Amino acid sequence: MNINDDLLEKSTALNFAKLQLATAREINRYLNSDKDFRPRKYSRENIRRYLANPETYERQIRETSQYLYSTSSNYLRICQHFSKMLTLDNYIVPVNLDIQKINPDSLHKNYDKAQKFVEAYNIKHEFRKIIDVLVLEDIYFGYEVRAGDSFGIFRLPTNYCRITGIEDGSFIFKFNMQYFSDRKLLEYFPNDFKDMHSRYLHSNEKWQEVDSNRGICFKIREDLTFPLPMLSGVFEDVLDLEDKKDLVKRKNKLESFKLLHQKIPYKKDPKKSDDFLIELDSVQIFHNNIKQSVPEDVVVVSTPMDLSEVSFERKTNSVLNNASKEEESIFNSAGVSNGILGSDNSNSVTVKQGIIADASIMFALLRQFETFFKRRLKDVTSRDYIFKLEFMDNTYYNQSDKVKEYTTLGQYGLPKTHLAATMGITVSEMNALNYLENTLMNVVDNMKPLSSSHTATDESTKGAPEKDDLTPNGEKTRTNKSI
Repeated sequence: MNINDDLLEKSTALNFAKLQLATAREINRYLNSDKDFRPRKYSRENIRRYLANPETYERQIRETSQYLYSTSSNYLRICQHFSKMLTLDNYIVPVNLDIQKINPDSLHKNYDKAQKFVEAYNIKHEFRKIIDVLVLEDIYFGYEVRAGDSFGIFRLPTNYCRITGIEDGSFIFKFNMQYFSDRKLLEYFPNDFKDMHSRYLHSNEKWQEVDSNRGICFKIREDLTFPLPMLSGVFEDVLDLEDKKDLVKRKNKLESFKLLHQKIPYKKDPKKSDDFLIELDSVQIFHNNIKQSVPEDVVVVSTPMDLSEVSFERKTNSVLNNASKEEESIFNSAGVSNGILGSDNSNSVTVKQGIIADASIMFALLRQFETFFKRRLKDVTSRDYIFKLEFMDNTYYNQSDKVKEYTTLGQYGLPKTHLAATMGITVSEMNALNYLENTLMNVVDNMKPLSSSHTATDESTKGAPEKDDLTPNGEKTRTNKSI
């Protein structure tokens, strides 16, 4: 081999290496065309450190819960399973009522006051938002804003509030005035906070007591002195499931990946290793033409060697099965029956018992709401008549059963208020509808039901139609009845 031949062979080898390098880059580009493994804001190590000392890292734990709520559909659904189950049905009832001493007009007047006061809270809307926060963060701080008959709840930032005690069964708390380092923020807060901020400037005491008659504080975990989200135990399980989902995505991409091989032909009687039938420049042209006409999940390889088919498809779905098991693990860790959210591995009895257990957690929260309103109603009615607001232990899962139960009890003379409340009808609405239908519109007399087999029957056609094809015994029975 002369010098020119040696240079030509090296040049050819170099060109072929470039071709193979370009092919390798194509493969790498496809497999990493999008980020299969999404970045995580919180690592397992972070979460373990937070939960090992939850009182110190209560803020980080809340933020982790908020992050998972916005990024994991499974965590979102479990949270909403708890926060959305309560119907918040309620009714007002007088307390310690002495039947012998009541003044009917005064009682009626005070009852109307209490009813209007409670309805102004728009409980089924405003308190639904409170429950959403409680399930997510374990604690809620707010402030009542009243203007005439209108009412609203202003949510306070949790990181600047802390519980200081209990008054009349409800939590009282303080607010950190350093939140208003930018005084423009005061313009967005209720006016009372401007007075609190003035006291802070004069006393230099940053923690100011929030008016207990306006402050609102609820907490699910009453057994703890610090906030801890009720579902914090599933944080790691949620991260594991999200990782498994990423693995499934990568697996599917690998299984759809194909290598398209075109072999470079040699001359009939090759004299050397690069004695191809066509020039490598032509090979490059053919290579590029084919590459442009195939989908992105197909990579073209040009080589003089024989290649066997390369398949990335797995015969078993172990990754997918592991993801499904991880999903069930989240429900188990949360103490929620996975049948509620669509799993096939459960039965109706298991699901029903699971719902009862879940509901019992949320019913305890209703008792806090009752204590809160009992205190508020004291300032609305006279001292002669005390009222309380009772929340019924109703969920959207047992609502139809409760309607049947209270309908039956009503037939035996028990109060009808429970049935109306379960159906979402307030006492004032029930009274208004009764007056409208029975007195003003006389619906009972004016609306006559359509005739049907249940409302009208011809005397001549009573009973079932006679049959023609009777058995001998049937004929004998008919004859005997006609005698």
